[in-house]
Amino acid sequence: MADGVKVDYLMTIQIGPQESLYYKAFNLNKLLILDKQNPLNDNLTVDFMAKFQVKNCLALPIFLKGSVKAVLGIANNRDNFIYNKDDIELLDIFSKQIAVAIENDLLAHRVEKLEIKDSLTGLYNRFFIESRLQEEISRAIAYQRPCAFIVFDLDNFKNYREKFGLIYAESALKRIAGLIRECITEVDRVGRTDDDEFALILPEKNKRQAQAVAEEVCKKIQTAFGQEQDNNRCLTFSAGVSENPLDGVQVEQLIAKAKELLKKAKAGGKNRVVVF
Repeated sequence: MADGVKVDYLMTIQIGPQESLYYKAFNLNKLLILDKQNPLNDNLTVDFMAKFQVKNCLALPIFLKGSVKAVLGIANNRDNFIYNKDDIELLDIFSKQIAVAIENDLLAHRVEKLEIKDSLTGLYNRFFIESRLQEEISRAIAYQRPCAFIVFDLDNFKNYREKFGLIYAESALKRIAGLIRECITEVDRVGRTDDDEFALILPEKNKRQAQAVAEEVCKKIQTAFGQEQDNNRCLTFSAGVSENPLDGVQVEQLIAKAKELLKKAKAGGKNRVVVF
């Protein structure tokens, strides 16, 4: 946080690990303080002001497992400014809290990667789907066979959840997971990759074959929820379909293409499948 300094500019700053001033302060887990009582020598002062465009600074590294993961600092351009003991103690408290928060986030991501199933629906999760898609792409390339990928997204599900509540929304997601399973084979893999997003890997199927599967799924969802007496409870799917190698030979390429086509389906009126 800096008084009088644009955030956009600060976000562009890169600190080299061997820069003399920052190496001693950050890599050795030391406090960096610059104010009227703690000036730098002339060369370092010029270097510091050119880089950060501030006169005073108080900064601490965020240390995790022996290395610096981030730097927390406050700064300003006030003349004759002096940081007091409370400033230092408060920054130290914040730095420790941030370190704990980062560690918890890293731990949560590691646990999530170890899990392969979505706890709500029992479908595979995003990490498994992306990993399995890479395997299927590699196999398809090696044997010169097609492999299709579908991304489904529930239309207006945010409004559905807000209107009927979390319990109804989760019940709908579980029901949808079961309906999708009815449309796929043993070699296909289906996952819930986001709150209201589902993905389907179809080995040995080209885009047209995958389109048929996607349309079957969409029709099944529309039919199942179309029986609701309250029209607001009716749910539909939109979908985008990509194929290896037509739309790419990397996981990121197939996912990006499928999502691009999904956006076209949404823009085209929803409740439809787009393949080109």
